[in-house]
Amino acid sequence: MKLINLAKLDNLIYFNINTLLALNKTASKKSLELSIYHWLKNGELISLKKGFYITKKNYLKYYQNPKYSEFLAGIIKYPSYLSLDYVLSKYNILTQGTYGITSISLKTGSIVKNKINTFVYRNIKKSMYWGFNKKYFLNYEFFEASKEKALLDYLYYKKRKLGVNFNKRNLVLDFRLNLENFTKKDFDKLNFMAHKTNSPKLLKIIKNITKNAPYT
Repeated sequence: MKLINLAKLDNLIYFNINTLLALNKTASKKSLELSIYHWLKNGELISLKKGFYITKKNYLKYYQNPKYSEFLAGIIKYPSYLSLDYVLSKYNILTQGTYGITSISLKTGSIVKNKINTFVYRNIKKSMYWGFNKKYFLNYEFFEASKEKALLDYLYYKKRKLGVNFNKRNLVLDFRLNLENFTKKDFDKLNFMAHKTNSPKLLKIIKNITKNAPYT
């Protein structure tokens, strides 16, 4: 038996079992879990991940808005910020196709697939967890890397696969980077960020890219 009017949940951008318990303090957790099961089975709810849900009405209302998926990426795994391929593609820095919405998190990396999108998370050490800005979907905040930090994160993971002689290569071509709109000021920011990582190899990679990039 449904213990809560489903229409009440349409006002929630997302919810979990604790939300339902707060809305109906006389109901048991077990009965609410049965209600959730019923709604999922009937297609009235959509699962974001285990224990987190949205109503079908909200999905139909917002799914075409890119910021909706971006906001949900930060809910599915918290804390996290948008970065890597997804952000680089927004700035047309990556010339290759991208897969899903990519984020950086302090938690274990994972891939979450649901009806909204595919959400890819990469783990990073705490000392690298910075360089993002606050964004908004409606009145709800989420976080997105600046284009410089998104590129730095991208190179941070790429460096693990580079051999000792990578300086002889053109990494702009190897990584298929489109840096025509990257200015000297952008590279100065990137170089400044790289120094914060205390990674000599990452600094060499950025030096290689700066040398081979057609910026003004």
